[in-house]
This record gives sequence, structure tokens and C-alpha cells, in this order.
Amino acid sequence: MAVHTSADLRVGQASVMMPQEAVKWATAPGLAVGDVLHAWHSDHLVDVPIGPTFDVLRVIAPVGWAALAIMRAEGHHFGPVVEVLSHPMLEVVIPPAAAADWPLIDHTVCVAVNQGRLRCPPPTITARSIPVDERVWAFAPSAIAYTDAEALHEAVATARDRYRRRHVPDDPDEERERYHGARRLTLASQ
Repeated sequence: MAVHTSADLRVGQASVMMPQEAVKWATAPGLAVGDVLHAWHSDHLVDVPIGPTFDVLRVIAPVGWAALAIMRAEGHHFGPVVEVLSHPMLEVVIPPAAAADWPLIDHTVCVAVNQGRLRCPPPTITARSIPVDERVWAFAPSAIAYTDAEALHEAVATARDRYRRRHVPDDPDEERERYHGARRLTLASQ
């Protein structure tokens, strides 16, 4: 008997493979395997309910990428992470209720139990792919179900502080003048 590491669905005469870990992850909250496979093989999103098996931390992309870089440097691995290109942000899967006691962090939102759905592209849609509804996987579902919530919280706080230092001016009037001065130079050179 052959052991398959991917789920397949016959489309016409072709057989398209989906990673088994991704299908298991998407169906764990109660979605039907056939519905998930059909949607992904048709290059559609699957709306996976947030809450039954995971929560999601939404963070603006610059802070999120910096936080993941911090975590990687510390040797952490990642669970599923969706990149939303239309509203530059990352949606990081964390254990259910893991962020319930976190203090608020600017540029982040924790989506808790039964408060939404994670809109998931097919697991083959990554940064080098054509996005599905402006979504790609930064890290597709794999054997790692979640990103370590405590490590993520610390990394996001650190990344947010670094982001603020680079992007929040000490003197807003000075920053505004620098912007308008650069804009005047650009317009004058046209």
C-alpha cells in the first residue's frame, strides 16, 4: 500500500497534489476535506474559522517581518503566516487564547475565539506566486501548527519599538517640512 504525503483531487485528467499537513490544518476546525481541496484546486481562498483550533495575530507588515526575523535569529520556527498584500500586514497563527492577557501593542490586533476567519490561499501560493485575492503564504501550514505566542509577543514589541524610532519623528513639524521640501524639489525638477 502506498503512503501519500499529499492529498489529491482529480481535476479533469490531471491530478494536483496538496500538502497533507496543510489540508489537516485547514480541516481541523471542522471544514470538510472535499470543500477545502475543491477551493484550493480552483485557486480560491478557504475561510478557516478562527478560534476552535487557533487565534491570529494581525500585525503591519514592516513590524511583522522584523519580528519574524528576530524570532528566526533566536532559533524559533513558525506556524502558518498569511501575508495580505492589499493591506500590508501579516496574519500569524498562534495557539487559541494565547494572547488573551497580552498588553496592547501598537500596529497589532489579536483576533480571538469566534471573531472571524483566516482567509487562506492554496498552500502552493507563496511570495513567488500570483496572489489569490491579494493573499500569499509567508509560511504555509506544515507540521508546526502555531508560532510560539510568547516569543512572538516579545519580538513584535521589540520590532515595534525599532519601527517607531525609524518612522515617528521627534518633531512632527520638522518631518512635515522635510517631506514638503523633498516634494518641492521633486516637482521643480519635473
